[in-house]
Amino acid sequence: MRAILADLKRVRRTVMEPKTVATRLEAFFEEFVQQLLLKDFGSILTVNHPYRFRDAIVDLARRISCTLETMQVLAEEYTASSMAADIEDGRMAAADDLLAIESIFDQIGEKFERIEAFRR
Repeated sequence: MRAILADLKRVRRTVMEPKTVATRLEAFFEEFVQQLLLKDFGSILTVNHPYRFRDAIVDLARRISCTLETMQVLAEEYTASSMAADIEDGRMAAADDLLAIESIFDQIGEKFERIEAFRR
């Protein structure tokens, strides 16, 4: 997260430095889109990036949410770690988090499709 924040601060400085809107836009596309966004997009397609395993991760999250025993354990852990007030809240929080995993991967996929269309 620190690296991302540092990169975004660097991009902001670079983009805000020019005096005209045209040079700011040029700096934005050069610094943010080409140097940061497309570079990150390329790294996602490498062997070690977790996004490559999105289908397996989403499948596992779905299986966990459908397994009553596992959901019970998660609910107990959420409660024990004060992430939920009681077991039922823990179960609901765990289910929400598992659903969020799927939703986030869906959103990432949509954004990558838009980036790929932009690249073309």
